[in-house]
Amino acid sequence: MLGQFAIMPKHLLKDVNPLEFQNASFWAHPIGNGMYKLQEFNPGNYAVFVPYEKYDGPKPKIERIVLTAMADPIVAAQSGKLDLYNTNATDQISEFNKMKGFTAYPVDITFYRYFVQNIKDANGVPNKTMSDIRVRKAIMYAMDTKAIAEGLYPGLAKLIYTGVPTSHSAYDKSSEVYSYNPEKAKQLLKEANFDFSKPLKLRFYYADQTSINFMTAIAQYLAQVGIKTDVQKFQGDATTELYKVKDYDIALKGLSAFGFEEWYGEYASDNVNFVNILGKDGYFDAKVNELRETTDPVKRNQILVDLQKLEQKYLYKLPLFILQNIYYVNTAKVKTPGIFGNPWYNWDYKFQDWEIK
Repeated sequence: MLGQFAIMPKHLLKDVNPLEFQNASFWAHPIGNGMYKLQEFNPGNYAVFVPYEKYDGPKPKIERIVLTAMADPIVAAQSGKLDLYNTNATDQISEFNKMKGFTAYPVDITFYRYFVQNIKDANGVPNKTMSDIRVRKAIMYAMDTKAIAEGLYPGLAKLIYTGVPTSHSAYDKSSEVYSYNPEKAKQLLKEANFDFSKPLKLRFYYADQTSINFMTAIAQYLAQVGIKTDVQKFQGDATTELYKVKDYDIALKGLSAFGFEEWYGEYASDNVNFVNILGKDGYFDAKVNELRETTDPVKRNQILVDLQKLEQKYLYKLPLFILQNIYYVNTAKVKTPGIFGNPWYNWDYKFQDWEIK
């Protein structure tokens, strides 16, 4: 847990409403015990940090850091106003790769992209369009996810077939990989008596062009097996649209997970959001609880294998791929040890060894 969250001063924050934490007056004059302290703060624009004279660790060589909010990081980098940036947006990556002086440092993170499905509500009332598993399997076979990943997320996307990446020791190698097979998709749809006159409601909440292109490509693949689609971006906030309004059959979702418990916890009947689209059958509960309570690596791996078999059996979510994150450093100006990690965790970047050339 300490790799994910910072230790905060209790005497300054104990009376703050957790729901208003980000608005606490503490942030105007924060305190800590790191190698830098806040010198100047302009909310929504920038923050300036300078070395903390009482820091008892290695002293940093860089005397001033400016953290800036910017509308266009590409323009900022091109104009010399940006030295460090991390992203998984393909349009930004394409532009950064063209810039002289910037070096890319890819890092692996468990950032899922997948389809959630509106299958049934918390009372078990089904969405007839998606309740037949043959329809869900047909959709998997209808999509050439390999071609899409290579075309839209080159070098970033790694295909997944369960919640466990194929490179992980707990990956169940017996899992169905759903290789592109439109003929099999058509056969499954026929067996399920799929209503081809009714458009499948596809929704997404990402606003970037790559996600729009992705959904367009999915619609085109589904059209090739006879499925009409209604593709729209959610107009409201994602949580409300996904779990309350529920005007969709399939929706593109992302999850930056700290652990497998988050991915598999979405299947559990105690998940207050997902029960509204997957119901409360509880098929995953026992294994999810085991995973939450188990720390032994060998036992956890076996639990993960069991969970993968369950998710392949029910196919409540359609796994697509995980995305890498890339750090870009202006190495023409900044010297670093080249150590980078998941930006969602606290990492020792050996910042005391960073220096301006």
